[in-house]
Amino acid sequence: MRYETDNGIASIPGFSTKKAADQAADDIEAQQRSEIWIDPAAGRTTLGTYVDQDWLDALDVGERTEENYRSKLKNHILPRWEDTPLTHITNSKARAWAKTLRHNGLAPVTASDTMKLLSLILSDAAEVEQRHMAALTTRWDEALNALRPTELDTTWRTAA
Repeated sequence: MRYETDNGIASIPGFSTKKAADQAADDIEAQQRSEIWIDPAAGRTTLGTYVDQDWLDALDVGERTEENYRSKLKNHILPRWEDTPLTHITNSKARAWAKTLRHNGLAPVTASDTMKLLSLILSDAAEVEQRHMAALTTRWDEALNALRPTELDTTWRTAA
């Protein structure tokens, strides 16, 4: 089944019938219209893509601060993390990388500031993801509630 995303056309394989694929496509379209749809590829977004497409455009800081951020991104963060999916950057991996920066001669203050910038970027990305997850959780709760037997159904089953 093919579907539209902000970045073009994507697909989900594995439907046993055309009817099942059409139903999934209808569900995705309805979720997109209600703005609760989550692109299955979202978890594969790399740090470089997130920074280029979302984060830098949303920056609302002073000119000098933005210059510092861009310098740290170009010289330290992106060379290491650009092609890494956001979901693969763990706290322990980031701390180990910061330790490597210091051991390779980067001034402790610069290493610390660079780590803070990475943390800020990841926090912003997580905030976006939390909004998506909240919508997903609501959808799952609604789906589970629809599947739960009603009180009458439960009474009928236990009485038999």
